[in-house]
Amino acid sequence: MNTLFYCHDAVMEEYANYLESRLGDQPGNPVESNGGPGKKTILEFLTSRISEIQALRVKHYEKETARLTEVLDRVRARLEEIAADLEAGQRIDCESLERDLAILDERLVSELSPAISQEEMAAWKEEARKELKVYRKKLPKETYQKIQDNFLRKKIHQHFGIGELSLFHL
Repeated sequence: MNTLFYCHDAVMEEYANYLESRLGDQPGNPVESNGGPGKKTILEFLTSRISEIQALRVKHYEKETARLTEVLDRVRARLEEIAADLEAGQRIDCESLERDLAILDERLVSELSPAISQEEMAAWKEEARKELKVYRKKLPKETYQKIQDNFLRKKIHQHFGIGELSLFHL
């Protein structure tokens, strides 16, 4: 019976080749993952979202609660911090960046949802139900619910004029 131990030498040889190829690299050099969005694209994306959040804050200033104002300021500040880190030359880790953006987006949507009238939210839920009717029986309940939630999230973003905080929407 063969085990994975037989390829240990080949793995160690490839790792040594990898380390040798990295000689001369400076630790501060940003390394972008292949296939991922570039630094410039991500910075443009972040700048766009920051300005959209700022515009929302100005536009709805009178209507905002203190809690919503705080959330908008925190999200904007975190996006500015991420952009500053990228501009300073830090390595782009798209996976952790996407996780950060997802957390910020969830917080933003949860605070913006109560600002939408119940009638409008009910209409969106009905629209989602109609559009996703075909998939209801084909998908597991959790998956169907997630798709419906994403539909509502997209509607909330459109309603407030803020793009979604996700690298998938670049």
